[in-house]
Amino acid sequence: MRLNIIQLGDGVVDIEIKGRYFTKTERSTLTDFAEWSGQKLIGRRIMRYMQLTIQLNHPNHYKKHWLYADTDYNDEDCRRLPRNFIVTMTSRFGMLRSLVILAHEMVHVKQFALGELIWPEHNKYPKWFGKRINYEHTSYWDLPYEVEAHGREKGLVYQWCDERKLWKESWYRELF
Repeated sequence: MRLNIIQLGDGVVDIEIKGRYFTKTERSTLTDFAEWSGQKLIGRRIMRYMQLTIQLNHPNHYKKHWLYADTDYNDEDCRRLPRNFIVTMTSRFGMLRSLVILAHEMVHVKQFALGELIWPEHNKYPKWFGKRINYEHTSYWDLPYEVEAHGREKGLVYQWCDERKLWKESWYRELF
């Protein structure tokens, strides 16, 4: 179900939500947040050339892995930075937790889109700002790209809620 095509300047940002696990209003909220956070993190100039698909999976999809979301890109042309992203996330939680999860993944989208994080297909190790990271011997919580994502997720949701004046929403009070 295509919910939103947002016109920015002379380009188009294409945001698509797939999956049937949220209401139309909740999907619209996720789409608005994805657009807002993308513009804030990446900027309008780059965003107008991007496509973002948010795949909502069954609530129990990630149950065994303790993994609630994942970001990937599927650009065929490896000579340039990726512009076609897929965020896969669980529909297990309410709106607030889902927004925080999406914020975390949008930070990863920013990292890939700006070339801060490069995960070569044939190379075992990702590069963070050009430096090779051995993620197999580093705690998840110490990986620099995860430190940034966890550090920004709640702040992004708070700023978005503040800008949209969502203080009266029942789930907003749970943020902090």
